[in-house]
Amino acid sequence: MRARFHRFEDYVRCVLDHAGLDLEIGTPFGWYMQCPSGINPRTVRNFPMQSSGSEILHVVCLLAERRGIELVAPIHDALLAEGPLNQVEGLSYALGELMGDAAAIVLRGYRLPTDCQIVKPGEHYQDERGAAMWATVTRLVAKLERETA
Repeated sequence: MRARFHRFEDYVRCVLDHAGLDLEIGTPFGWYMQCPSGINPRTVRNFPMQSSGSEILHVVCLLAERRGIELVAPIHDALLAEGPLNQVEGLSYALGELMGDAAAIVLRGYRLPTDCQIVKPGEHYQDERGAAMWATVTRLVAKLERETA
């Protein structure tokens, strides 16, 4: 992996060096993590990606609110919005553009690619990676409802 992604590895080495010298690392918007000696290097390596993602999500929520888009919730690295069914495609497009705008703000001009999934009334979001967990939660909720009925 290091040979294939050598630029990333060079960047991460710089992040670790910076954290070791300053005993903290931070984001452009002022979120800092203390880095005392003995901190797990994986935590330091992961901080720029996780904190940048968090800041992008924060900025896109602000932009959406200012543009009158009704957000239901941020979900890790995504947004759940609500709107009239006949406007869902336009809303989805607008959110994709806002996500790109937010990334460009946080990442100094770089627009991250985005994708979307439209979930209409009567449907639910389903990610193949979460199918087993969804089935488990559904089964446990049904069991709990039977026991408390």
